Amino acid sequence: MKPIETRRLCLVPATATTTRLELDDPRGLLRLLGANEASDWPSASLREVLPSFLQQLEEDPACVGWLAWYWILRSGRELVGGGGFKGRPSADGTVEIGYETCERHRRRGYAKEAVDALVQWAFAQDGVRRVVAETAATNHGSRRVLSALGFQPRGADSVRGLLRFERRSPDATAEPFRTS
Repeated sequence: MKPIETRRLCLVPATATTTRLELDDPRGLLRLLGANEASDWPSASLREVLPSFLQQLEEDPACVGWLAWYWILRSGRELVGGGGFKGRPSADGTVEIGYETCERHRRRGYAKEAVDALVQWAFAQDGVRRVVAETAATNHGSRRVLSALGFQPRGADSVRGLLRFERRSPDATAEPFRTS
């Protein structure tokens, strides 16, 4: 699968090889990506989900694109963050997106640029009708990104206290988002 190019970023989809390196040899991952040192990558929260991503990618290489993407500055080749989806679309055409920007690269618009590109990519895939996201109420930066990209608030998760958001495909006739 080809990377996605934006104005400032190159978004590279994770594969089993890159995910294995991310877990075992982060510097090796950066070398493979042609990116400069990123001392704060991967974050602790990302390291928790990498084994699951690796298992999915090893079992089904066709799910490349439906998991993580690395965000690399086109000029300077720095890894500034990453994000992607929590798997293939559900039967009703829903995918969930998540993302994280390296701390020293925050508040520069990279998350908005990358998430916008990933949402557009998802809507260009067959059957995707809705992209959902969850974020902590205290994560004002993430809430601003979602709002700026047209995501609508859909309530809070009463168990984990996360706020839920959704954005529908421009041509979708999806049912309203329901919380379980």
